[in-house]
Amino acid sequence: MNAMIVQFTTLVIICQLAGRSAGGEWERQSNIIPDVIDEPCPNVAEVSYGANKVMQGNELMPSDVTQQPTEIKWPADANGLYTVIMTDPDASPQVRQFLHWIVGNVPINAIENGDVLASYKGSMPPKNTGLHRYAILVYKQPGHLAFSSWDRVNALDQNKRFKFNADNFSRTFSLGKPVACNMFRAQSAENARSSADVNRLRAVALCAAAAIFTLVRYYN
Repeated sequence: MNAMIVQFTTLVIICQLAGRSAGGEWERQSNIIPDVIDEPCPNVAEVSYGANKVMQGNELMPSDVTQQPTEIKWPADANGLYTVIMTDPDASPQVRQFLHWIVGNVPINAIENGDVLASYKGSMPPKNTGLHRYAILVYKQPGHLAFSSWDRVNALDQNKRFKFNADNFSRTFSLGKPVACNMFRAQSAENARSSADVNRLRAVALCAAAAIFTLVRYYN
């Protein structure tokens, strides 16, 4: 009986982790490399929208991400300052990256104390454009920055968000490579509802099949 409990526990863990990429490879599997960054991030930023966690490519509903993340954590130096960027590289072939958020001069894991350079804008993919990737990048600054050459973006500045390039922004302000990153996917609310139903059915079918296989092995 103990062996069966172990097998079922393992099955539950596998089902919970389904859809997540292997550590260190998700950037390439999702094509965040080379679409946004050019090498893997050394750390995964812990990002939460309330009860919804960002897990290196999981799908969230647009309604889950209308407000900025409730928590972002990364391995940070006590006296360091950081810049956090959220960008969508799937806006369109012409637009490429669409800027969703920038906060600079962020002290240790306290984004609410940073300087907002571009106000937060939640995911808003048009219908039938598929899943969009939303990369969240954390850069360590060389020190306090005035960002004087940056034209700040408020909630109504839609046009300023088009054709953003995270790598160019990093070079402009000598930020180097991201020290942490993460990513989620989202699609239009109409498409998300239908695909979510399909995904749930697939998950239930896979887990049911695995459970049946475990029972057959145990009793044979």
